[in-house]
Amino acid sequence: MRTIMSSLQELQKSRKQMVVLRLERIPMFQWILIVVLCLILLITLAFLPSLYPISFAILKGAFGTAIVIVLVLLYEFDNLSFFEGLIGEKSARDVLDIIKGTK
Repeated sequence: MRTIMSSLQELQKSRKQMVVLRLERIPMFQWILIVVLCLILLITLAFLPSLYPISFAILKGAFGTAIVIVLVLLYEFDNLSFFEGLIGEKSARDVLDIIKGTK
């Protein structure tokens, strides 16, 4: 009975930690602000004059791509879905094995 109670206490602690992680998400008004600022950056980047057409176009494209990638990564981190298909299943199995006591 003690083993079951200690396991339930650990499960309760894990559940509370997951709830806390879920509550630390970015609110909607902050998402709107982030997206607006990214759009302003991209529009500003599009209107910059090009002195040297090829090299500056490559730099503008790289900077615009970096802005979009950062926005996507921020969204994935906020949803806790970064590398979800690659790592999530294995770590979930590890947690279940630890709870079972096989690891």
